[in-house]
Amino acid sequence: MDTETQSKRNEWIYTICQKAAELAEGRAVIIWGDYGVSWKIRDILEDKYRMRVHGFIDSDLMKIDNQTIYPTSCIDGKAKEYFVVIPVAYYHSIKEHMQKCGYSETDYYYYNDCVVSEREDYYEDNRGNRIIGNHRNIKIVFDGKNSCVRIVGGVKVQNDTSYMYIGSDSIITMEKSTYTAHMKVGDNAEISFGEKCVIDGNFEVGDGARLCVGDRLQTNEFSCVLCEGAKCEIGNKCIFITKSEVLVYENAECRIGNGCAFSYSNRINVGSDAKCIIENGCSKGIGGVVAVCPGTSLTIGEDAMFSSNVCLLTNDGHSIFDVRTGKNINTSQEINETRSIVLGKHVWLGEGVMVLYGTRIGDSSIIGARSLVKSKIPNNCMAVGIPAKVVRKDITWCRDYGSENILDCGAEFINYTE
Repeated sequence: MDTETQSKRNEWIYTICQKAAELAEGRAVIIWGDYGVSWKIRDILEDKYRMRVHGFIDSDLMKIDNQTIYPTSCIDGKAKEYFVVIPVAYYHSIKEHMQKCGYSETDYYYYNDCVVSEREDYYEDNRGNRIIGNHRNIKIVFDGKNSCVRIVGGVKVQNDTSYMYIGSDSIITMEKSTYTAHMKVGDNAEISFGEKCVIDGNFEVGDGARLCVGDRLQTNEFSCVLCEGAKCEIGNKCIFITKSEVLVYENAECRIGNGCAFSYSNRINVGSDAKCIIENGCSKGIGGVVAVCPGTSLTIGEDAMFSSNVCLLTNDGHSIFDVRTGKNINTSQEINETRSIVLGKHVWLGEGVMVLYGTRIGDSSIIGARSLVKSKIPNNCMAVGIPAKVVRKDITWCRDYGSENILDCGAEFINYTE
């Protein structure tokens, strides 16, 4: 992130600190909410303004330790002792709480208390931020200006600690979804979730990034991180079972087709300026990594099936140099552009298979368990070993165990090995 962007991002934080310095009048500061922005405010108040920050208050009882994080009741009747800074989303209940505790408007600073209009199905503040649709129970914090959250048909929130932090000029769209997640969105980002998604996990979408999710996504403890300028598309009816993750670095692209399923603890890492395409109907068993190194590419055809602990690596992951010439011989930009993995349609990779760059596997082929592949494997064959070699040709396969009908494999995959 460049200096100018970082400065704009922190502008609202410095506004809060400046207001606290103007209004505190020698009182110690307590910050409402224990999260990253609160810590930045504390550090600025202490380092730049030499103010004493007593700690944080939070309504989440799991966070309270009564040493640095206290219950909200600790400020009752103590307006002369504590000045309260409130950088969280706007809630009437917080204002009501401050009034009940005996605090006037000069005894606290509530940054998001800038509402122009608020109804069950609409919100607007004086910084141009809007929520369109029923947003009941969703905790939304606008960190910047001119962002919009569109909620179509309502969203069911299952966890009262779920939240969204949204920067400037960003757009988020959700349709009839179940939401149990934490979401941080940068500036000029776009996010859309299709109809009836079950969204559970952590989402971080950087400046200028794009996340487009189809209908009926199902996630559980899912982690999705898009760095600046990254693009990620996830098709309809995809499943990410517990503790799977997708990480897309700067200016990279990740495209996952319809009906893909990733089992427990899978990782998809797409390096900067890299491209990852996973076509419709692919599945991957427990564990393993899909690592698309910077500047390289990976393509997986439709209906590919990976067993557990399969690893795909499009480059060596670290730089190797020729001592005599001093040249990088494996990860230069020019070399990265030539390094890729291409898997055809209906490919089956067995338990613990490792696939390295330079691999091409034809349609309907099978790679046996624990094999290592770094070569061209033709269609409709079986290859095993280290390195993998063809041991049988003119075969195909289907997902149905014990099938007696070759047509279960799919007519398009019943071919001779070329």
